[in-house]
Amino acid sequence: MKIIKYLLFFSLIFISISIVVVFNYFNKNFGYPPKLLINTISTAYKLSKTTPDKINFLILGTDIRDDWLETSQDTDTIILASLDTKNYVVNLVSVPRDIWYSPINSRINKIYSQSLQSPNPIDFIKSKFTEITGQNIDYVLIINTDILSRLIEITGPVLVDLPYSFTDNQYPDPNHIRDPLNFPNPYITISFEKGLNTIDTKNIDHFVRSRKGADVQNGGTDLGRSARQQLLIMALFDSLTQIDPIKNFKTLSTLYKLWSTQITKDITDTTLLSLIFKLNKNITNLSFNNITIPIGLNSNDTNGVIYHPNYFSSNAWVYLPTKNDFSNLRQYLDGHLN
Repeated sequence: MKIIKYLLFFSLIFISISIVVVFNYFNKNFGYPPKLLINTISTAYKLSKTTPDKINFLILGTDIRDDWLETSQDTDTIILASLDTKNYVVNLVSVPRDIWYSPINSRINKIYSQSLQSPNPIDFIKSKFTEITGQNIDYVLIINTDILSRLIEITGPVLVDLPYSFTDNQYPDPNHIRDPLNFPNPYITISFEKGLNTIDTKNIDHFVRSRKGADVQNGGTDLGRSARQQLLIMALFDSLTQIDPIKNFKTLSTLYKLWSTQITKDITDTTLLSLIFKLNKNITNLSFNNITIPIGLNSNDTNGVIYHPNYFSSNAWVYLPTKNDFSNLRQYLDGHLN
């Protein structure tokens, strides 16, 4: 009996020490003291019981420039990600950045920069894209493309299966931007082959930013870039879901710091955790579905919901909706996302 008591006693001590260690770790690496951690987990679990079957995320990728060549805060990547929590599907819609939006008298890639003049930028972004797409925007994520390089540093290289090869002879040379006197050629040549490509810190910028490649046959250079970005998102998600949370606590804390400090968003940790509880083990079984917005030859082409006009004011290169009120685009997205 004494042996059993001693075993129980030491077991309790071991459990108590383990709990203290875990709490201290979360407090130090995640900024969650014990009481807040317990409350967050409890609230998230309760919230997961009422999580809706569909949640829409708007992902805006900024490529902020402030150099002698260009100053810009445009969002050249615009992705509507619709999560179906019932069927475990993520529908990805790349929205062309060059769609003209009359209420702001500009392309939609200027919505973010204009939102910065609003008292509530996130609400401004949500209202504009809800009007354009007809989809309720639940959460907005604003990500600088530089973060992708940091993410690859943490997760390691990922494999992306390209359906075609492409070469870009006009990729901006970052050396020229930094030091034009010693690097007079403004361009370098980059290329990717059809099939599996290893994307790492050396080529990820080329992969996600190139838009002068020979992928015109796939819908145009911007559209080809959007398709590659979707492939990268899927590869990164697959890599993240393979991380063992027990064996890779340090990796998780590094990812969390990146998430909490480098991404502008309106989704809380509690809500994010509730989604994880909702999906449970099925988070690793999520399937991705790419939805392409059809482009017509002109405003009368019923096969498209947007088109490129032969002429537009100031000779700007834009897409226009086949109906000025965006009703065709909304109807198309509603049919594929609902």
